[in-house]
Amino acid sequence: MLPEITHLPTADDTGGAEPFRGPRAIPLAEAPERAREDQDLLRKLSRQVPGVIYQFRLYPDGRSCFPYASEAIRDIYEVTPEQVCEDASAVYALLHPEDHAGVVASIAESAEKLTPWQYEYRVILPRQGLRWRRGDARPERLDDGSVLWHGFITDITDRKKVEQELRDSQVRYRLVLEATHDHMWVWDVATDEMQWPRTAMDTSALAPAEVCTHAAFRDRIHPEDRAGYDASIKAALAGTEDGWECEFRLRRAQGAYYWMHGRGRVVRDEQGRAAQMIGATVDINGRKNAEAALREREQRWLLALEGSNTGAWDWDVPSGAVIYARRWKHILGYAEEEIGNTLEDWERLVHPDDLDAARRAVDAVASGQTEEYQAEHRLRCRDGTWKWTADRGTTIERLPDGRPRRVVGALIDISDRKRAEAERAQLQAQLMQSQKMEAIGQLTGGIAHDFNNILGIIMGNVDLAMMRAKSDQGASLIEYLAGIQEAGERARDLVKKMLVFSRRRSDADTRAISLQAIVNEVRTVLARTFPSGIQIAEHVDPDAPSVCIDSTDIHQALLNLAINARDAIGEHGRIDMTLRHRRKTAEVCSACREEVRGEYVELTVSDTGAGIAPEDIARIFEPSFTTKESGKGSGMGLFMAHGIVHKAGGHILVDTVPGAGTSVRMLFVPAAEGTEEEATLKVRRTLSRAATGRRVMLVDDEPALASILARTLENSGYRVKVFTDSGEALQAFRAAPEAFDVVVTDQTMPGLSGDRLACAVMEEKPGTPVILCTGFSSKVDEETAIALGITRFLPKPVSTIQLIQAVHQALTTAPERNADASSAGAAMSS
Repeated sequence: MLPEITHLPTADDTGGAEPFRGPRAIPLAEAPERAREDQDLLRKLSRQVPGVIYQFRLYPDGRSCFPYASEAIRDIYEVTPEQVCEDASAVYALLHPEDHAGVVASIAESAEKLTPWQYEYRVILPRQGLRWRRGDARPERLDDGSVLWHGFITDITDRKKVEQELRDSQVRYRLVLEATHDHMWVWDVATDEMQWPRTAMDTSALAPAEVCTHAAFRDRIHPEDRAGYDASIKAALAGTEDGWECEFRLRRAQGAYYWMHGRGRVVRDEQGRAAQMIGATVDINGRKNAEAALREREQRWLLALEGSNTGAWDWDVPSGAVIYARRWKHILGYAEEEIGNTLEDWERLVHPDDLDAARRAVDAVASGQTEEYQAEHRLRCRDGTWKWTADRGTTIERLPDGRPRRVVGALIDISDRKRAEAERAQLQAQLMQSQKMEAIGQLTGGIAHDFNNILGIIMGNVDLAMMRAKSDQGASLIEYLAGIQEAGERARDLVKKMLVFSRRRSDADTRAISLQAIVNEVRTVLARTFPSGIQIAEHVDPDAPSVCIDSTDIHQALLNLAINARDAIGEHGRIDMTLRHRRKTAEVCSACREEVRGEYVELTVSDTGAGIAPEDIARIFEPSFTTKESGKGSGMGLFMAHGIVHKAGGHILVDTVPGAGTSVRMLFVPAAEGTEEEATLKVRRTLSRAATGRRVMLVDDEPALASILARTLENSGYRVKVFTDSGEALQAFRAAPEAFDVVVTDQTMPGLSGDRLACAVMEEKPGTPVILCTGFSSKVDEETAIALGITRFLPKPVSTIQLIQAVHQALTTAPERNADASSAGAAMSS
């Protein structure tokens, strides 16, 4: 039941046909886009044509090929467009032996005369077997003497079957009619007289006087049917057909048209000329009306099924036979003959994970346990994909013993609904995860705020004690306090890591740090957590320069690379962490592919694992790329390390040997200055000279922390007034705004928050520098604080040098801020 296609040539200005002449000339800049549009249009049009659109080229030396063939050639000839693009012999090999010579001759004749090629022929295909094909094409001669046809090839197998069946049925029908002698007549071709029996006149309601000649009989035929009738009569009389047979509408004496079926045999004289035709007509009006009504009902039913994307089925339970409607098969992409009408054919299409449940539903109906069949399962499409379907059926006939005999139902494609349900479930899971992470962030932020205040007190007291100890030459005390200070700084870094979960982390705290201590700290942590079979060794150059980077970032990068090394090793192996000073480097970055030259600090993580396969090297820095098993890692380790290193202005190099391990080297530019600790005393001495006599309002609801911060500033030469209540602080400022040069305030306080206090202070005395400190706030970050006009934003815990530097910078820029405020005020007043 394959379609037939008629070739549609291009019309010229006179209405005649002209060959395809290719695309019109278009501007060069538009050519690629126009080409893509034309190709897309051609693909869309070819999908709508039930056959193959093609070009066929015949060269002067006899070679032939299909320069273009649409995807339908896979069905028409069971070959791919690529197989016949250069050589058409694969198609010639499929021609039926009895039709091969005719096809070749017709092509040769069309090439010689440049006449349209039309031919019907048979092919023998590996999968489909014997099929009929029809070709329609128009040729044009090319400059090299070859001929190029543009046209269609369609499947007419079903039409041929129908024609043969029709001929067979007509022969059988004629024999029956001849046996009954109903509506028999004899037509004398020479005199045009027709003789009708009286019985024929009575049964057909024909008026004898009006149909005594063939011309009169012809005038009673419906005008729309006369051309076909005349052609059939002419062919029978000329002898091109064995006999005459035709269906037409005939006007009876009452004036109404009725469908008639006529057939006859020509009697010839000795010279072979038609002398008589003996035939009969049969009233088929009832059959035609019934066929029309049936076609109309079927069309309405098919339209309803097509519109609802529903495929019907009819199951004969005792035999197991199932009739699947054409639409049922088309939903899955199959042709009618590709799926048999049995229950087993359906079972072979059901997804293995769904088959048991589907069989139980079928057995429940077959055994009579339930009247209706309901199931949702996946079915395999012709292209190998799976579609979710909903099957519904009901029992409409039963056997005498009550068991079901016939069940009818329909299948619906619910893939879109299932896809939407999966997406909705994924979104719900993401929402739950987001809510969980938000809760973790809020909890982390709350802990961080209180923890930062505690750390501030500890570190502040340490700073004060160290300054006092230095003045008293207390060497041992300094050593103990330095240990406390180091622990406090590590706790501060821990808070920074906690704040990552709250997604509120401020800009990285980039400063010059020494990597020696970080390597030792990470190795100690890994030694406690990694399997005992993994040896972890460090090789540190004590003279390696400091690096300007955020300490949390370098911890993260080093940990990620160590975890990657652990996963590559397994339970037994060795990891080496090496820090050294590279004074001369001439290599290429494995990530950005830039040339690396000059002086660097190199931090390397090496392992004795399986190494990286050569085909994976190019992708190791892609986010989420991993060669690990599912659930063994996210593939983000090298990607994050690469981002951290390049953000710090460095590069990353990967050396690997399959089966012998991997080394990842991070190269950092040495810091221009020493570490923060080395610069602290120098900065404090410089700033303390500039602080003498300047007045600071310090506001913090934690009395111990406020006291420490006050003593820190006082030791640097500032005059400090402490408030633990923000409301009282605002009243004091409003009472004497000239008594304060700078305001340092905490953000999270009962009553009046730090940002609201800052706004009130700046409104009372424009240009007043304000420094806002906070351990955690969901309301204010650095960007928000600057937008409010706040001078500096300091995350807690605030170190001594940070606080002193911030106050100094705020007071240094205050005159400029006052000038800006005055200019703004003058502009507003004018």
